[in-house]
Amino acid sequence: MTYTIKRADLAKDQGDILEFWRQNFPAWPEKKYGWFYKSNPYGKSACLIARNGKNDDMIGSAVFFPRQVIIDGHTQLVGITADFGIKKEHRAFGPAISLQKALITTSREDRLGFLYGFPNIHAELPKKRAGFETLGQTIRLVRILKYDHYIDRIIGWRLMARVFSGILNTMYKTLTWENFYGRNRKFKFEILTAFDDRFNRLWREASPAYKIIGERTADYLNWRFSQCPYQTYKIFALTDKDDQGILGYIVYQVIDKHAYIADLFAFKAGHKLDTLLSKYLLYIRNQEIDSVSYVYFGDKAIINKFKKYNFIKRDGARRIMVYIDRQSPYLNCLLDKNNWHLMEGDNDI
Repeated sequence: MTYTIKRADLAKDQGDILEFWRQNFPAWPEKKYGWFYKSNPYGKSACLIARNGKNDDMIGSAVFFPRQVIIDGHTQLVGITADFGIKKEHRAFGPAISLQKALITTSREDRLGFLYGFPNIHAELPKKRAGFETLGQTIRLVRILKYDHYIDRIIGWRLMARVFSGILNTMYKTLTWENFYGRNRKFKFEILTAFDDRFNRLWREASPAYKIIGERTADYLNWRFSQCPYQTYKIFALTDKDDQGILGYIVYQVIDKHAYIADLFAFKAGHKLDTLLSKYLLYIRNQEIDSVSYVYFGDKAIINKFKKYNFIKRDGARRIMVYIDRQSPYLNCLLDKNNWHLMEGDNDI
């Protein structure tokens, strides 16, 4: 069986791409196309589509989304790989690997620094055969805030569960680290719906402490979170009481009494990250939230910081796969996973 692979015209091929989604991957939201594919502040996405050589039907696609990344103080445009899918009846005939190779070729033509992605288990083998390598695994950390539901599920006797969960809830409210840093009166917090120019100042002043980090300007953050057409995010910002400057923020969403942290960025120096986490946890545990989770890849110091606040490692890790030209001047820096700062917000949705 023969196939053709070409770069899609995002306007002319839109109908075919969306119909392919509807028929084969109905969970992919159609609103994503206009937002993530065509309105990215760093440029339009590169979508590679595979067609059946006999009837020209679209049978697969793979995409990378442009992303501005800072590597050891230098700015590079890179690509986030995503939306990789093949019709079931064509998965054994080779277009999967060809699409991944076409992504690499296109990224070179677009002069991207490298490609990275969070593939599911089915996409890992085609990526590896095309030339991608595994950089490492994300870590998923969870902090339980209220034990009622969890104890009730374990014990099954509601009255006894209330007694045990009450003891645990009280203990964690009085003995955890957030009670120490969260009472710092020099700082306050704001709950925002959009990112203002104060976030640009935070980015300029705090980003040099990070080796590898995606750009987090106000324009990018507003596009990525505030303008998302199908998910609602909340912004928790730590501010200085004297000059009202932003010292750090957490972007999160709440689903079924669980808070999912999508992005976090703060000054690394001093106790600002501790204060951000502390005030956030004190705030969120008063919002009828049972638990908070955080998916991260990178700096061990940040992982250890979360563990200090009783975040526990749970299942749900994803592999990070990258394609990096072996001649890249940043190769050694990029291959050291401790240099990275990757979160859910740095991934495709």
